[in-house]
Amino acid sequence: MANWRGRVEEARRLGEGMADPAVKQVLLEVATAYDRIAEQDKKQSQTDLKPKKNRNETLPATRNPVIRASRLKTGRS
Repeated sequence: MANWRGRVEEARRLGEGMADPAVKQVLLEVATAYDRIAEQDKKQSQTDLKPKKNRNETLPATRNPVIRASRLKTGRS
């Protein structure tokens, strides 16, 4: 995320320093777009930190490969 924030700062700094209004506008729009990307990246990284369920825990016993394998070994169905 820090990488995107750095790009936001750089684009804003460059935009503010431009004399040509069209170039200034484009650079400030780029900064706004980078800001949106940084926010999305922040949200994504927060959801990536949430613990994920073990896929095997959510399957019914008949479809759960771990349980199915253990039943095969013991002869249960």
